[in-house]
Amino acid sequence: MKKTLSIMIMAAALLLMTQCRKDEMPAVMPEANTVRMTVTAGPGSKTDITPAGAIKWSDNDKIYVGHNGTYVGYLTLVSSAGSATGTFSGDVALTGITDGTEQTFHFYYLGSAERTLAVGDGSAEVDFSSQNIYNNNGKLENASAQHVGYGTAKGTVKDGVVTGINVTLVSKVALARFSFTKDGADYTDALTLNGDNIYNEMTVDFAGTFKGKTTGNITLGSGNAERYVMLVPTGDATEQTLTFAGSSDEGEGKVPGLQANKLYGMKDAIAVTLEAAAPAPKFSVGENSTVEFAPDDLYWDGSAFHFEANQCEQPYDQWDCTHVRYFYWSNSESVAYGESYSDGDASESDVFFTNDPEDETKPNANFQVSGQEKGTWRTLSIDEWDYLLHSRANASSLCGFVCLDDGVNGFVILPDKSDETASGVTTTKLVADSGAVFFPIDGGYRVGTTICHGLTSSFYWSSTSGEYSDSDQAHQAHAIDFEDNYIYRMPVTRDIGSAVRLVR
Repeated sequence: MKKTLSIMIMAAALLLMTQCRKDEMPAVMPEANTVRMTVTAGPGSKTDITPAGAIKWSDNDKIYVGHNGTYVGYLTLVSSAGSATGTFSGDVALTGITDGTEQTFHFYYLGSAERTLAVGDGSAEVDFSSQNIYNNNGKLENASAQHVGYGTAKGTVKDGVVTGINVTLVSKVALARFSFTKDGADYTDALTLNGDNIYNEMTVDFAGTFKGKTTGNITLGSGNAERYVMLVPTGDATEQTLTFAGSSDEGEGKVPGLQANKLYGMKDAIAVTLEAAAPAPKFSVGENSTVEFAPDDLYWDGSAFHFEANQCEQPYDQWDCTHVRYFYWSNSESVAYGESYSDGDASESDVFFTNDPEDETKPNANFQVSGQEKGTWRTLSIDEWDYLLHSRANASSLCGFVCLDDGVNGFVILPDKSDETASGVTTTKLVADSGAVFFPIDGGYRVGTTICHGLTSSFYWSSTSGEYSDSDQAHQAHAIDFEDNYIYRMPVTRDIGSAVRLVR
């Protein structure tokens, strides 16, 4: 029996066709001409579609029809159930059509008889976040329930009938086969999947447009080492990186050429070995207090906060509001870090900070990095910075200025338990292998649109406000400055733009 995935319908959800009989038309556009259409539909002989996982039609399967970017009706299977090529028939509602003219139609298959579209808005969303299409020792009996097929063809409209259509439906999702092992044995526990340029939802409209939507985890069922996964890939990348996680185990696999319109069948097996995840390195920031560092500096893309991709690269800043890494400071409970766009007065309307003003070592519950839970990340206080750099055991050997093999100068901080010394970490590989935190010395700080001391220093905020009794106290906060083989702790004005490295 086919597994039916949920489909989320947009604004016209009240007009679902789930109760329509096989011969019953859904609501159509007013003053439309009803035209009978019969089509032969199948996967065809395209070379990028392998036989494994091909669509096999079932009774009451529907093919939806679009014309001029508008939904006009659906066709129901009338013969050849159980085969890859079937005959579909039904009525479509056309407007403004001259009898005897050739028209272009769009055809859509959503993967199961129960998946239906709303009438009126011309779009739908298909959810692939939970899947279990593996069945019967590798036979893809449930695979067709996950397919989203699409094709377009021209037909002549004459005397209430559309003729001349034979349409090949091409899959708009990718079917991948994975084999999972752990410690040399089959891995059969539940897994979740995430990756670059793949999605767990897709949007469908009647102009022939398909888009991936809502990147997130795809749940793979348990019970078999081999799993078949329906994905919504985008783009034409030569390879995709997929990450698998289950319980305390995780693995990663690079899938070559994972693209829309391609099915990965039995002969395209992909093996992924799961290995126990290494614990995150710990850094002492006080007596009996340790933290994990974020993988890289914080940045703002104009709508959300993210982490940079490579902490060993020299920092940069684009003045187009799409990649901002210098931030003002605030201790407001209601707001988080915000981009430093100007050199105006520091105020809570344009200065943002992430910590609870009542306790600088606690995260602000409202602060969120994309893909992370709210309140996960915070900033070190100035006392925690001091302890990390100077007071923890072996601090002098675990911290130091280095020049990496690619010429990047910076400051490296090793975790508490490390077989390395800071002076020996001279390659980007050693930074990664040792679990070290690296701060490139080329960021400086920003005043308005000007980068200051950008070749010799990098400023990072702490969560501690100014501690001096002069008139500027209310407008100061402490920062750490890694500069020219020295570490400075200093209060600076809150409207200075500085970098941020978060901890949890």
